[in-house]
Amino acid sequence: MPPSTSNPRRLPAFPCDHLALRGDQADLQLWVAQGNQPLPRRLVITYTREDGRPQFWAQFSEWNLAPEVPDALFVFTPPAGATKIAFALQQRMQPGVTEEKGR
Repeated sequence: MPPSTSNPRRLPAFPCDHLALRGDQADLQLWVAQGNQPLPRRLVITYTREDGRPQFWAQFSEWNLAPEVPDALFVFTPPAGATKIAFALQQRMQPGVTEEKGR
């Protein structure tokens, strides 16, 4: 189902557009701030097939779109005793050839 928009909602200090999407397993609601920084402000996921229709809520604030992150944060240092494992090489299929399922 395509997303639908409803009337703008207001979260504390932020006028927002409210998007609602419906899926087979869950529904999703997203509040996006209006204006020059249309960032997500709230997310609600409703698990429609679960007993009691549980929800996950997340509130987003204090966005930093220009963080100062040191390169060292992305350096992997394996723990003592760790070993590399071999991965299978990715095989590319020839154009026009389809993969048979179940093989």
